[in-house]
Amino acid sequence: MNQIHFSIACQSKLIPPYGGGSIMEDGGDECIMSVYEAKIEVIHDCPYCHMTQRFPNAYVSLWCNSRSHVLEISSDSDEELDTLEKVLVLDAKESESFRQGNNMKIVTRECNCEQNVASAVTDLIEESGCWTIPPSTYHGGWEHYKIMSLRKENFSKLVRSIEAAGGEVKLVSMRPLDEQGVSAQSCLTSGSIIAGLTRKQIEALAKAFQMGYFESPARTDADAMAKKVGLSRSTFAEHLRKAESKILSNIFPILEMVSRDART
Repeated sequence: MNQIHFSIACQSKLIPPYGGGSIMEDGGDECIMSVYEAKIEVIHDCPYCHMTQRFPNAYVSLWCNSRSHVLEISSDSDEELDTLEKVLVLDAKESESFRQGNNMKIVTRECNCEQNVASAVTDLIEESGCWTIPPSTYHGGWEHYKIMSLRKENFSKLVRSIEAAGGEVKLVSMRPLDEQGVSAQSCLTSGSIIAGLTRKQIEALAKAFQMGYFESPARTDADAMAKKVGLSRSTFAEHLRKAESKILSNIFPILEMVSRDART
């Protein structure tokens, strides 16, 4: 079994962590604990489950911080996306929508998750001693969650809680994480940030940063960067512009929630 070592100042021989587990002191200042990751699928009486049953081409991702939330919806059907935009924007008290091609983002100024679901799965996840790695996703009537816990028994406890609340749940996978895995799953991962970028776009962005293009004042310009990599100015500028646009799109849900928190 893989174990994660955290160097922390232990105040006692036994420290109760989140979820009722225990971290035992190991040699004075260093504590050891195991961290587990699981993926579950849930179907229950939930607006998003009902919505993706009604619109089978839709993929929905949800980021929520209990004050506001960001929905990202994609669908190959323009008709479905048009209908979903009308329904979701009207359902939210205060919201904004942003649409680009077959992808749409809806940002609400007020979280209504608790109002929509009497026994929210996210609440049961927390009560079972687990925590969610966002986003939660919805497709074909099922919710999909990636969760973590300090005790693997908590996943079984969660399954029983969801079933007791009337839901159907599948424990898709479970595994222990090493230190690198914990770091990767507990934050916005590099893979999610650069998702959708081509190799040339990544190289253009890296070169721009290395040559000081983003500094103030800039140490270089598009002509110099294009010459450095052997491309025309227009081709290099297009790679760079697309890279910037895709990265901002990938991190937009996080930016929007932080921005709204700062204004409240």
